[in-house]
Amino acid sequence: MTVGARIPDTEYRNESLAKLWQFPAASPTGEGVRGERMSCNRGEQLSAAAASGRQVVWLDATTGISDVVTRTRPAGRCA
Repeated sequence: MTVGARIPDTEYRNESLAKLWQFPAASPTGEGVRGERMSCNRGEQLSAAAASGRQVVWLDATTGISDVVTRTRPAGRCA
């Protein structure tokens, strides 16, 4: 399952912009179920669509111009 999440904030900052997360298709209360970020880019990650397997396609606004991005696996740990 792929979801976009925002942190509530009173102003726009990188931390409060929409970010994409992917979760395994398991019980949400299952032991060790943890979401993974699909991108570590700054900026918003919008309009996600699932493709086959773990592949996700989305619009990334990091550069100030929307780019279509695809990834077949999570990005790993974001610093």
